[in-house]
Amino acid sequence: DENRSKPSNLNFLAVDFRTENIEEKIRKYLSSWDSHAVSIGVSEGVFMYLSEEDILDCLRSFRKLTAPSSKLLFQYQLDSLIKHKWLTPLRSLIFKVAKEPLKWLPNSLQDVDALVKSAGFDIDRSVGRTDLHQRFLVPLKPEIQVDPSYDLAQFRNYVAIATNQADTQMSASSS
Repeated sequence: DENRSKPSNLNFLAVDFRTENIEEKIRKYLSSWDSHAVSIGVSEGVFMYLSEEDILDCLRSFRKLTAPSSKLLFQYQLDSLIKHKWLTPLRSLIFKVAKEPLKWLPNSLQDVDALVKSAGFDIDRSVGRTDLHQRFLVPLKPEIQVDPSYDLAQFRNYVAIATNQADTQMSASSS
């Protein structure tokens, strides 16, 4: 409902990760941001358009800006899931012509894990899209209804949660 006000701890911030630093943008536009509070961030449909280094910068900034146990929900697309390999160059061309070139298409779940863990996060791929709605949205707004049939098993290959590790202190020099 448009007339309802959003909770005071819910913030939306658009960031172009290719040209903007999330840390600088949060500090500039969200003066109430508490980096000691456990937070949840969402990067939906973004990482596949970023270089691996841009993704690492995003993860490191989010880790720096949030308390241990904070979570970043994100999507990824595995290149290895393309059944017809001849489609890979065609798909790349289509996205390039559309001015949305795909830059990060890991080959395996191990590649996803390695990238996320190198930035100081644990990874949880046991969730699907419906699970994310149930875990994070329904507690905030119980009136949100989620159709359980919507969660296809294939979503487990595209959605993950990166959790800021409480026991790992990574320095800026580890990048």
